[in-house]
Amino acid sequence: MGPIKSWMCAGFDTNQSKEHKMHLSSNWNYEKDYHCAWKLVLDDKFKLTEAYGALLFNNTGNGNWYFRSNCLKKIMALGCNYTVKDGLAHSTEF
Repeated sequence: MGPIKSWMCAGFDTNQSKEHKMHLSSNWNYEKDYHCAWKLVLDDKFKLTEAYGALLFNNTGNGNWYFRSNCLKKIMALGCNYTVKDGLAHSTEF
């Protein structure tokens, strides 16, 4: 699809207690710098137990910016991680 690349994943987990989970996720990448990603986790009754989303802008001169969410816990965050003097890494999130 030209400059757009995507990854999709489906996984299944089970244990001896017969607890089952299904994971679905996808990441859409444009020009290596923009990402739109999500992840869902369903239990054995197909009830949604986890839901995440993220928008990322990488490789800027001022750091790597992102917006992330945990949809079921109603958490949203805007953040940036960046390198400063002597290779020290910092992260800031609101």
